[in-house]
Formats: sequence, structure tokens, C-alpha cells
Amino acid sequence: MPRVTEQKKSRAGAERKCGRCGKVIEPGEQYLSWSFRYGGTHFRCLDHRPRPSELTQSKMAEVYAAIETAEDQLDGCGDVEDIKNLIEEVAEAARSVADEYREAAEPFGGAGENADRADELEGYADELESFDPEEGEVWSDEDHMDEARERAGEGAEPLDVIAALQEIRDEWEEDDHDADAVESAKDEARELLGGCPL
Repeated sequence: MPRVTEQKKSRAGAERKCGRCGKVIEPGEQYLSWSFRYGGTHFRCLDHRPRPSELTQSKMAEVYAAIETAEDQLDGCGDVEDIKNLIEEVAEAARSVADEYREAAEPFGGAGENADRADELEGYADELESFDPEEGEVWSDEDHMDEARERAGEGAEPLDVIAALQEIRDEWEEDDHDADAVESAKDEARELLGGCPL
């Protein structure tokens, strides 16, 4: 990866713009820059530091971008299933890039640096695919039927018991029984996402 340097814009010289937000970097302002052997120099304001996917021109940019997208969306996930889907997308990206490395290794007898990278990425994809957090508490009418009968009162009609059961369910859902499971799954997901071997 190229080295990112922090510089101060001089009064003279070419105009510099942040490659993400397009803001013009004014004279005297600090900014970041980095270059690739092929592809010129890139600039960023201090509010938009480059991410790993932007600091490589290798196949790994696809995996890093998938990880960054998952990390960005993780906080907004309201249930465990959404988190699983994010992790699955990263696993697919890792497996896809592993396949590309595996193909690149074929002319060399399936050995060498590309084969090693393929192995590492496949291991990472396996780890991601094994992500199976607890779903949290699941509602069951049966578990709350006695409470509903009690709330409806002795000798209540079946419709009154059903109405009481619905009331109990509404209260149960307001308590957000999934919150702990979702937070725990987010923590586990962050740890997995941070474990990319390359």
C-alpha cells in the first residue's frame, strides 16, 4: 500500500480537491496525498481519510470495499438476520477474490504467492460463513396463554382471551427482546470483519 502523507497547501501551485467530497483545499489547509506507481496522485481533505480499499490497486480492493460497506451499515442493523446478510456479502467477496488468486496460481502449478493468498482468503470466507449468532428470544403464543387467560378474567370469551394475548404481545415487542442479541451479534461481526488476513 502507498504511504499517505499529510501536507499543507502552499499559496502557489495547482488546485487540490478532495477526491471524496470535492472540496477545494485552500492555501494553508492541511490535506492528505498518496500515489500509485500507475494512476497518479490522490488528494483528500482531513475529514475524508482514505480507506484500505482506496489504497490498493490489487484484487483485495474488492474485499476491503465489502468490509467497509458492512462496517458502515452495521450500526443501522435492527435485527440479527440483517447482520448475517452483511457478513454473507463479505464472505462472497472474499471467496470471489480467492478464486481469482487461485486462477492466477494455475500457470505456476497452483503454488506460490497467489495460491497462499487464495488459501488465506478461503479460510477467512469459511470463518465468515460460520457466523451464527443467537437470534434472541422468539415470541410464542403458547408461552403467554395462561397470562392472557388471567388478564381476560375468569370465564372470559375466547375472543377476549385472544385480545388479551395480542395486548401482551404488543407490550412484549415494545420491550425489544432482540436488543441484546443484536448488540452481541454486532460485536461478533465487527471482530470477524477486522480479521481479514491480507
